[in-house]
Amino acid sequence: MDKCERKIHQRHCAPIAVFGDHRGGGGLVQNMSKQMRFETYVDTMPLRWDLHFFPQSTYCNGLRRHLDEYAFVGKMDDNFYGDLEEVSNRFPAIANATENVFQLKANVGKLNVGTETKSKTHIQEYYTSNTVRKVLQYYAVDYVELGLTIPQWAIDMLA
Repeated sequence: MDKCERKIHQRHCAPIAVFGDHRGGGGLVQNMSKQMRFETYVDTMPLRWDLHFFPQSTYCNGLRRHLDEYAFVGKMDDNFYGDLEEVSNRFPAIANATENVFQLKANVGKLNVGTETKSKTHIQEYYTSNTVRKVLQYYAVDYVELGLTIPQWAIDMLA
């Protein structure tokens, strides 16, 4: 979401009629707090048909229906570096890329804390308990069908 704030020219936030772009617009949300703008984004997200935000269980011909057919399914959770190491071991051709981008050798064995995207710093800045609830409802099928664990920060915000 911070890309909507800092890189409006890249048109990350849609609908453009609501959020604007480098040519202007966005008057509807211009005077809102970051949390209010994010909630507006979450409310409009399902209307966009943007594949970046579809529940992950819908990918790969219905991942949830074929999960037992996969040799490996990684998760972007606390064990992200361990899963990334597993992928690198399975596909040696990407080992250099994972090292260059994620400094895998130095980080494997560490818990993922969102240092790549600095996501932890944005949670309090953008989320409220209401938006956490909405996002969890939107992705509920992933948490149930793929056996994902709700992140502790989300549980804390809902408490």
